[in-house]
Amino acid sequence: MAKNKKEGFFTAGRYLRKKYGFLGRFVQKPSEAEGKGLILLQIDGISYPALLEAMGRRYTPTLRRLVHKNGYRLVPWYCPPPSNTPSIQAGIMYGINKGIPGFRWFDKKSGRHMSFKDPEAAASVEDALSKNRMGLLKGGSSYLNLYTGGAKRSVFTLSTFASENILRKKKLRQLDIFILFFLRLTNLFRTAAGLIADSVLEFGEWLYCLMFSRERRREGIFPIIRLINNVIFRELETMGAVTDIMRGVPSVYLTYNGYDEMAHHRGPRFSGSFRALRGIDRQLRKIARASRCSSAREYDLFIFSDHGQTPSIPFVHLYGERLADLIQRATPETLEITEFHSPEEVILHEGSKYMEELGGLLLRLPQLFFKLFDGIRRRLFMEEEGPLPFEWEAEKEQVVVSDSGPLSHLYFNFRAERIPTAEIETKYPSLLPALTEHPGIGVIIGRDDKGRAKVIKWDKALSEDDRSHLLALSREENSGDIILQGTFDGRRIVNFEEQLSGHGGIGGEQNHPFFMTPQASSLDASLIKEPSDLYTFFFDNYTKHAIKKLDRSKLT
Repeated sequence: MAKNKKEGFFTAGRYLRKKYGFLGRFVQKPSEAEGKGLILLQIDGISYPALLEAMGRRYTPTLRRLVHKNGYRLVPWYCPPPSNTPSIQAGIMYGINKGIPGFRWFDKKSGRHMSFKDPEAAASVEDALSKNRMGLLKGGSSYLNLYTGGAKRSVFTLSTFASENILRKKKLRQLDIFILFFLRLTNLFRTAAGLIADSVLEFGEWLYCLMFSRERRREGIFPIIRLINNVIFRELETMGAVTDIMRGVPSVYLTYNGYDEMAHHRGPRFSGSFRALRGIDRQLRKIARASRCSSAREYDLFIFSDHGQTPSIPFVHLYGERLADLIQRATPETLEITEFHSPEEVILHEGSKYMEELGGLLLRLPQLFFKLFDGIRRRLFMEEEGPLPFEWEAEKEQVVVSDSGPLSHLYFNFRAERIPTAEIETKYPSLLPALTEHPGIGVIIGRDDKGRAKVIKWDKALSEDDRSHLLALSREENSGDIILQGTFDGRRIVNFEEQLSGHGGIGGEQNHPFFMTPQASSLDASLIKEPSDLYTFFFDNYTKHAIKKLDRSKLT
């Protein structure tokens, strides 16, 4: 039996080297490098407890095998607030995540709203990060991440879709992988089958939720986003990553988003969310096999999540109004209040970003396919032409409400710098009492007269450690004049976005992702307190040795 397994392993290795070695001839040659290769595989949004449950219910056979037969260590690690991808990936890729207080925030100096559904925002943040630090992926590849991390190849990475990167010719190569994928007939058949299967599952899950009166959010274009994430993106990035591994690229970082999207929409332990995880597990099996079979380089594979998700109740479901509506009732009607993101924005504006990004690539495919795609896109987003209208004007009284799941930053424009809470109370005397007395708001953090963070309202379900973490977040650059968090009852948290599970703040499983490390690795992820600690470990053990001629001037 052992002989057959061994023969099977070498047969698989020869097949992978032949197939992906052939594809590798059509893409750019990898950078000269030495030492072990690094593979970082991020499963977005699943907590350590949720993963254990999925493993126990046999949704993740590959992960089970790695832990029980291959000696991988599976541990929880702590993700401080803001518990979301922009902050965590910045820390891992550049060793810095300061000035990123949420998934969305407002820059009062520039009068610009920053959202990580916006490629321009991601590009400007990465430009700032890369000025003082060398990216972890120098000479490597980035797939479906928010930043490139200095990668030579970047595919479906948000920051590379910015117009400024296109104008400066900084948009990294990705179209070759896209074309190679669809030139293979087997890939087309597998993708078509996956699209049909996931469409049937989506309809069945929708019917189940309807028949059993299960709590749900509005569908909107979610079925389309689901197909893009769970089928098209997942297949594309796996093929690209395996091709790079067989070619000996020094570092590969890829993110699978399917579980995160499903959990936001239907809950972290919904069977459909775990089925999305099963699909990711199948892709992981291909990458794990490629990492063992590559003759170009020896690789270490690390598998982790950037944050977890806490089950949540949408604020708008509970109270029939948005946070902006609550603020408006407690302030003068002349005060202009803009909330990012309202439920309508989640459904329409954010979905259009996915469609526009994919549409940009389809421009170079046969015109027939693009016309079909563009017709669907135009029909869906007929009223969504460009970014939502908002302009920061000193002449008006304005409040910007930036929601990141259960966390929200409030920015007032009557002063450019951060505003003491006492001044806000003087100007809008009914606002703080309305926020403090509202049962859906568990935490309020403001500032004293000296600009120091102070707790105005505290949720009893949270700990003193949680208090210190949120106070530290409020001291960050770009954090709001007032910070709010939805009420946490020890199991579910009130979410300012229309999501059935959330992250971005503190409380519950959102702060407890998982990490899997190879048996021989010296990394003890359970001791990690900041994502920048991961940058230090990976840079010292891989990036330094992978690139022969490092630009030492960029090291700090």
